[in-house]
Amino acid sequence: DFIVTPMLPGYLISDNTLTMTGSGNGVMYISEAAYDATDATIQLAFKNNYIMGMGTVQKLTDHQVYSVPTASVRVHKYIQVDWAGGTAPGPQLTEFTQTFSQIPEPATLVMLGVGGLLLRRKR
Repeated sequence: DFIVTPMLPGYLISDNTLTMTGSGNGVMYISEAAYDATDATIQLAFKNNYIMGMGTVQKLTDHQVYSVPTASVRVHKYIQVDWAGGTAPGPQLTEFTQTFSQIPEPATLVMLGVGGLLLRRKR
């Protein structure tokens, strides 16, 4: 589990992009559940992101938009690897990247808009 919070004050988390690369024989998948960090009963997203390796490198990119922007997100990840065994190497997760977007909070946008109107009126 990890918690994501915006770096800029007055901004909200709106979505995330997951990119993973794997190789080998077998199947690998990552389950992801995202919750509002202040209220764990509000589930923002749930995804099963599969990547299958059959001796080749495969890359999967998935983008998830949250239905409700939130100030903090708690993300739970579960990684599972299924391998039939044998002499071939099992699946390997070689790269895992996750990014989140920040959007201005609605009140911040309103304040910026009002400031712009006042500046224009002053001219």
